[in-house]
Amino acid sequence: MRVFGYARVSTKKQSLKMQIDELKKFGCNEIIQEKVSSLADRPQFDTLLSTLKEGDTLAVWKLDRLGRSMLDLIKIVSEMDAKGVNFVSLTENINTGTTQGKMMLMLFSMMAEYELSIRKERQEANKEIARQAGRLGGRPKGLSRDAKKTASVLMGMYREKDK
Repeated sequence: MRVFGYARVSTKKQSLKMQIDELKKFGCNEIIQEKVSSLADRPQFDTLLSTLKEGDTLAVWKLDRLGRSMLDLIKIVSEMDAKGVNFVSLTENINTGTTQGKMMLMLFSMMAEYELSIRKERQEANKEIARQAGRLGGRPKGLSRDAKKTASVLMGMYREKDK
């Protein structure tokens, strides 16, 4: 039986140290590390999933390190379960090797999906309030008045030089 850890952060500037330390404490024989957004391809993770065999365990520090959404998380864990691979999330104390662990995984993933939906609704409501107030969001298009004035002066100086 092998115990693998998977540690992921979204940007190259973030540190994997805390996740790795926790996975080592758990007893992972090997820890796969990636610095990539959950929305991008995760080649290390894909390779890890393809190498897992019956009796192996995959541990992550937190559920959101594994799946992009509730459906993605359930799909990944279901595929591992079909192969006889156990899944452990350290922060949420979930172990799919137990019936209670499987139930907790479903509950936590539903709550995470719910929280994400609520956050998106709030963001959209705030965007609508800003639109109604005349703010469209994003960077202003083109140069500011001061920048246009400076550019005009510089262009005049440039033209003077060429004469």
